[in-house]
Amino acid sequence: MFYDKGMITLLEKVESHAEYLANIITSRYATVGKFADSSANLSSTILLSPDEEPKRIRERTIEYAGNLAFLLPHLPEPSDD
Repeated sequence: MFYDKGMITLLEKVESHAEYLANIITSRYATVGKFADSSANLSSTILLSPDEEPKRIRERTIEYAGNLAFLLPHLPEPSDD
């Protein structure tokens, strides 16, 4: 099947991001930190980006929301040390 260079780059980026998140969940501290980072970034994107292009806002919103959805089930319980 033929893919143009842009499509291959996009597929590689998605795969590498998935691998990146899979590596993060191996550490409780990294999981909590990345969840907090993505939460802050999502809030900033939605609330503080009036001058950004709508396409870029959508892309960032999808990325950060996807991070949160992936990381949420992997967060440690609050009672864990």
